[in-house]
Amino acid sequence: MNTRKKIWLAVAIFAALALLTGLPEVARGIAARGVWAVNYGRVGFPLLLLLWAGVMYRRP
Repeated sequence: MNTRKKIWLAVAIFAALALLTGLPEVARGIAARGVWAVNYGRVGFPLLLLLWAGVMYRRP
């Protein structure tokens, strides 16, 4: 595995951990304030980063 793939794998792991830690926060926010008053950036940005890292990891 070359260095580029290792970097994208590390980014994907970091993004997955950020996504998993952000899910309970979003769920608590929805329960407390409703759907429209929640900061979805805690889940949305790591999700997009995870998808992008997956695309870049699989690229030849």
